[in-house]
Amino acid sequence: MKRKKAESDQEGFVYFLQGTSSGWVKIGFTTDLKRRLRTQQGGSPEKLKYIGYMKGTKTDEKKLHKYFEHVRRRGEWFDANFFLMSFVCEKCNRDDLEKYNK
Repeated sequence: MKRKKAESDQEGFVYFLQGTSSGWVKIGFTTDLKRRLRTQQGGSPEKLKYIGYMKGTKTDEKKLHKYFEHVRRRGEWFDANFFLMSFVCEKCNRDDLEKYNK
């Protein structure tokens, strides 16, 4: 019998969503980028859009939360300062965001 991977080791995507009004950036994890945007958008008073994503795990997401702790606003939401935005531009896939931001 196969053992299920620990949730923290499940492969998927670490994503960066930005609120178009606040400018805040959410760092999260999902295995389905399209579905995740729909669920996040449903609970948000402002329009959200992906600004980048990368292959990763829940553990990678938690490491990024710690890495950007100094710009954390609330929960998984962070200020879009130069440091965070530079990381997104340099490390994340940004070429096909249009298909997810519909």
